[in-house]
Amino acid sequence: MAQYYETAIVPARILHPKDKNLAEGIVKFATTWIIATLRNRKFFSLEEVKLAVAEKLLELNHYPFKKREGCRHSAFTDEEKAFMKPLPLPPYEPAVWPTEKVLLDYLINDGKNKYPLRFDLIGKAVDIRLTKVTVEVFYYGYRVASHPRAAKQLRDPITQPEHMPIKHRKYLTYNADEFIRGSESVGKYTAQAVHYFLNAGR
Repeated sequence: MAQYYETAIVPARILHPKDKNLAEGIVKFATTWIIATLRNRKFFSLEEVKLAVAEKLLELNHYPFKKREGCRHSAFTDEEKAFMKPLPLPPYEPAVWPTEKVLLDYLINDGKNKYPLRFDLIGKAVDIRLTKVTVEVFYYGYRVASHPRAAKQLRDPITQPEHMPIKHRKYLTYNADEFIRGSESVGKYTAQAVHYFLNAGR
């Protein structure tokens, strides 16, 4: 995330609580002041609370300093704003990166559903990037598949014919009429057996 936003995350040193004393003190002061000013108000939704807190925070940032001219807002505008850069688009998207070996069904699993890969990746170890809305698969740093991530658990795996070997693609084109014609060419009893199995689930 730090690399994406071109910044640095600098944690406080171990056993040096004063490293973050000023920041924590400001947060504590702002929290105490906002809660105190809103303590007698009644709220009926979380959105209403958020709006009230935002209004009070704006008020606090414009409150004059006691020992110097200006306020927190003017200090930011005069001293810091010029160094700020616009945030990159799109926003940073948190992701989990598991590694999986591609099995014989050439599908990978996100924990809920299965997504297809090219069949020639069977047996290979791939890196999977899982975000809230996307499933991406990388092989030696190259993206080899990308799928929208299903929010709900699906009954069947997601498949794509172009990822399949020719024999498997042909299998998907089979239908009841083809099975019946094929069985009739074999013999009467074969046709009866096929009819039975095709109608067994009805």
